[in-house]
Order: sequence, then C-alpha cells, then structure tokens
Amino acid sequence: MQVWATKTSFETLAAVRGRIYTSQTGIGLQEVVGDALRDLPGGGAWKEARRLSLHPYKDMLRWEPATRRFVTDNRFLLPVNDPEAEARLRLLPNGDIWSQNGGFVERRQGLFRRQPDGTYKLDDEPFRGLYRLDFRNVMAEPDGILWLAGNDGLIRFDQRIKPAAPPPFPTLVRRVSTGKDAVVFGGFAPDGAAPLRLPYAQNSLRFAFAAPTYGDEAGVLYRYYLEGADRDWSGWNKIKEANYSSLGPGAYRLRVQARSNTGHTGAGRTGAEGVYSFTILPPWYRSWWAYGVYALLLAGVIYAGTRLLRRRVEAREQAKAAQREAELRAETALREAELRADAAAAQAKSLQAENEAYQRLKATQEQLLVQEKLASLGALTAGIAHEIKNPLNFVNNFADLSVELMDELREDIEKHQAAIPAKDYENIGALLDDLSGNAKKINEHGKRADGIVRSMLLHSRGQAGERQPTDINAMLDEYVNLTFHGMRAQDSSFNVTIERDFASDVGKVEAIPQDLSRVFLNLLNNACYAVNEKAKKNGAGFVPTLRVSSVNLGDAVEIRIRDNGMGIPPEVRDKIFNPFFTTKPTGQGTGLGLSISHDIVVQQHGGQLEVETEPGEFTEFIVRLPRKGK
Repeated sequence: MQVWATKTSFETLAAVRGRIYTSQTGIGLQEVVGDALRDLPGGGAWKEARRLSLHPYKDMLRWEPATRRFVTDNRFLLPVNDPEAEARLRLLPNGDIWSQNGGFVERRQGLFRRQPDGTYKLDDEPFRGLYRLDFRNVMAEPDGILWLAGNDGLIRFDQRIKPAAPPPFPTLVRRVSTGKDAVVFGGFAPDGAAPLRLPYAQNSLRFAFAAPTYGDEAGVLYRYYLEGADRDWSGWNKIKEANYSSLGPGAYRLRVQARSNTGHTGAGRTGAEGVYSFTILPPWYRSWWAYGVYALLLAGVIYAGTRLLRRRVEAREQAKAAQREAELRAETALREAELRADAAAAQAKSLQAENEAYQRLKATQEQLLVQEKLASLGALTAGIAHEIKNPLNFVNNFADLSVELMDELREDIEKHQAAIPAKDYENIGALLDDLSGNAKKINEHGKRADGIVRSMLLHSRGQAGERQPTDINAMLDEYVNLTFHGMRAQDSSFNVTIERDFASDVGKVEAIPQDLSRVFLNLLNNACYAVNEKAKKNGAGFVPTLRVSSVNLGDAVEIRIRDNGMGIPPEVRDKIFNPFFTTKPTGQGTGLGLSISHDIVVQQHGGQLEVETEPGEFTEFIVRLPRKGK
C-alpha cells in the first residue's frame, strides 16, 4: 500500500491487490492514512480523513509502510513557478497516472503513460492549450477516455485519436520605434510598399516581434539577424526585442525566427522567418548636393593653387637655368681633374704591379734557397742516418743475444736448483726476469729506432722507389708518433690528443713507401701546426685534437687526417695544392708540401687527395689509394 502527499492539498493512492484507489473509494484506507498522518511534519494540521489538506511543502511525499515514514518522490510532479501551486495525482484504469499542478500564476497538467518496462513517460502536449483551465475532477472510462471537469466546463479526451501535426506559425515584426519611442512601423505594410527610409538622426531603432505558436508562449524562443550590421544570428532566447544604436547609412534587412521549445510533439518547431527592410539615409554632409558644394570648393582651391604654383615654377626654372650654367662650368673643370687623376692612378698601378712582381721573384728566390738548404740537409741526414744504423744494428743484435743467454743461464740454474737455497733461487729468478725484460725492451725500442732511420734514408733518396706491399696502418701509426715527437722537440709546450681509428681489415697496398710516407708526414705536420696555433690563440679552454683513421673500401683504402684547428678560409681553399702557396708566416713554410703530396697521391699512385674544412672549426684531408696502383 502507498500513500502519496502533494504540496498543499493532496490525494492518497493505495495499492491493494495490484490496483490503486483514491482515498474516497479505498476500503479501510482511513486507518492506513491515519497511521501515515502521525509521521507527517505538522500532522496535527489534517482536517478530515477523506478530504485531506496540508501546509505547503516543496516536494511530493510517498508513504513507505515498511519503514512507516514519508519519503520524497517527485516522479509525477510537474514543476511550476508558482508558490501557491496545488498538485493532484489520479490513477487511471489502464495504469496511466494523471498529474496536475499549478495555481493562479502558472498551471500544468499531463498524462504519465505507463511503459512496458514499468516506467512512466510524460505526455503533456495534448493538454498544453488547456493551461488556463482548472480541473477539479478527472474520470476515466475503461477504454481510456478521460473526462476533465471543473469550474470552466467539461472536456472529453480520447487517447486513441492521434493528434494532428501542430500548424505552422509565422514570426512577425510587430513594431519598429526610434530611440525617442516614436513608432515608425506598426506591424502592417501594404503589399508592394517601398522599404522605410529614415533620416540619419533616427539611426537608433528598437524592434519588437512575436510568434503565434498556438501554444504556451512562455516557451517560445527568438533569434534575429540584422543584415548590414550583424555578422551572424543571435542566440536563442525569450527576449522579444532587439535594440540597435548608431547605425550607419545604408540598406538593412532584419530577419527574425521563432522556435517553440515546449511540449513533446511540438518541441523544437521553428516558425517561418519574418523579414523587415529599411534604409538609413546619409547625413546632410554626405548628401549629393553637399558633395556638389565640396566639388566647387575643391575646383576653386585647385585653380588658385595652380596659379600660385605656376608663378613659383617660373621663378624656380629661372633659378635652375642659372644654376645649371654654373654646374656645367664646374663639371668641365671636374672632368679635367678626373682625367689627370686617372693618369696618375694608372701610373701608380703600373708601379704597384712591378713591385708585386719583384716581391714574388724575391720570394721564389728565397724558396729556392730553402729548397737547396733542405736538399743539403737531406744529404746530411742520410749520412747521419747511415752512421747511426751500424751501431744500432749492434745494439739490436746484442739485445737478442742477451735474451738467449738469459734463457740458457736460467736452464743451468734450474739444473742445480737443489744445491741453491730456496730464497737465493727466488732472488736469482727475479733478477733473470728483470734482465730478460730489459733486454727485450732494448730490442723493441732499437727496432723502432731502426725503422725511423730506415725512413730517413728513404726520404733522403732522390730517385723514385719501387712499389711494394705496404702496411698502411703501421705506417700511419709510426708517422703519427714521429710527428708528435718532432713537434715536441721544437716546442716543449706542444700537446695534442691523438685519436686512432684504424680498420683491422685494411691490410696492405702496393705503394712506394718513401714517397707515401712524405705525404703522411706533410699532412700530419700541417695538422699539428694548425692545432698548436689555435691553442696559442684560444688559451687553456681549447683542447687540441688530432684524429687519424683508415677504412677498407674494397679495391681501395681511405685514410682521413682531421684536426680541430683554425680551418682553411674559402678564398684560399682552391690554392692550397698550388706550388709555393702557403698560409704560414715567412720562413715557416715553403708552399711545396701539399703540392708534392698531391703529385705523389694522384700522379704516382693514381689515388685522390681531397680536403673538407670549416673555417674556425676543423680541417680534414682525405687520401684514397687503390690497392694495385696504376
């Protein structure tokens, strides 16, 4: 059993054997209602059991027998904006529930139709036109026909008849008034009437519009768009007016639309568009006769200005003529002076060219002298290297022999180990190990010195050598060390980080070792010179780095020598392989190193010698040698 209570006066509904009865027909319902009344707030305000009234409440209450308490249940309450609203519920034979709520300010009624899943769905569109009527009694026939009775009459509602589609409705511009509330359009214009023309002083307008939707006008929304002033439609709202101020001169067209935003079958219907056209005339100072006056005034000003300008032009032309004559005389004198200056400049240029030729000839003579000295030094070096090679061979041979003698002595001592104390035997063994290690180190460094001497002898030879299989990695490693120690001998402060990246599969190439070694020596010397000069310039923050690498290209071998020195400027990059060209100060370079290296790599070995550089960042020389030569 359920008891329903509404806001002010309410009906009770009781569920007995699956059916719902009102308080007027329920048998034994008074006792249940009486029990419920004791738990209602202000329960002593009841007048009688069959006709119940209650002080105002915000919600609808439902009696719960299990807990014997009223709980809020607003499923069937139609919300209205009326503080004195009175709500009623009535269960119909087919299971639907009639709901009515409202008072003098606003009233709503509708039918909550029972769905197959037991829920309810509101249908209030058929009753929207009856919102002003107050129905006190609702009766239902078994076939679903409703009888609505009240002070305003009796209405029969047949649910089986499907409602017709709502009729279309127009949107009307009812009134147009100026800013001083002067009405310029009252809502009607004869067919074919010309658009309204308003003076510029009346450019602030108020538009009022309406839409006969044949329903609840409170739920109608409007939007408008004034072509010539707005960029787009306004938003939908309930305001029935549009205000515009300070409209500029021109033609305008107001478009208004209305939309019914209530009910279910009619919700969202948009009415026909209402249109009102009008024109704002320009102000007097922008009228055609005003522009005529402006044109006459402008013509007068132009005429007066033209006469004044003509007089000024004549005076100016006379002054220009006199000035032009003076300038012509000055130009003649200037031209004569320029001719004399050109002759003097040509003579100076000739003298400069002769001086430059003399300086080049002098530099060439100095370079030839240096080459002659180098040749003499090469011969001297060959003699010294030859004299050093003999004692060096003795050192290497006696070092090998000492190692063999140490091994024989160790074998003899092991034979007499029993006769030697253990501690003395260990000391003797340690001494033999040290002597043997020293002899091996002497032999190792002696062979290295022998390789250096042999390279010196190869460099000192004037004739071309023979091709022979040459270990590129070993030669690179040897001349990297030789260059480093040579630079250290010249400058004790020199230091550089050397990075070696030799490919293990490079192997050997057919080359002339003494010539190829000159190439590597020249490139390595230049790289060390570059990083040393940059280190002197940048100070302690710079880390000189030399990177030497080799790569196996199959039929060829590529060698890269890269330094992070000053780089090569773009203007001299194409000249670095020219004979006698150098960027080093006078006396520090002959200008032949890269030229000779280029001839050795390209002409003798059929390879390639290229350079990649970035000024201020790095220089990298790339040598590519064929394995078989040409």
